[in-house]
Amino acid sequence: MNQIKNTLGPLNIKLVAYIDPAVKASNRANNPTYQAGASADAFIKSTIYSNNPGSYLVNQRNGKNVVYPDWMNDKCMNFWSAQVSQYQQSVPFDGLWTTMNEPFGEISGEVSTNSLQESIDTPDYTV
Repeated sequence: MNQIKNTLGPLNIKLVAYIDPAVKASNRANNPTYQAGASADAFIKSTIYSNNPGSYLVNQRNGKNVVYPDWMNDKCMNFWSAQVSQYQQSVPFDGLWTTMNEPFGEISGEVSTNSLQESIDTPDYTV
């Protein structure tokens, strides 16, 4: 990415990160973004399914279970700022476009789950 940025910079072309803030809820123990958000209590809480892990509202994006940052929660700003800062260290972007920042999913309502079996049923790779 640094090479792309170094090539585009002299041409006055800016690199803008296009980020969907929904956080994958599968494989929670090995997902540092999920862990950071859960530790900060930065995700939207479910008003229907309190048995979901963390009592979070869970829906699906691209066939994966996700949770959403709670933009109305003051704790979320520190969590989100840290995530963006960490990402910018690996991808040196000039601007940020946060897309899909509303809790919109592919199913109507919420997912009720305790195990979030999706991580087993749909792994991050194909064979």
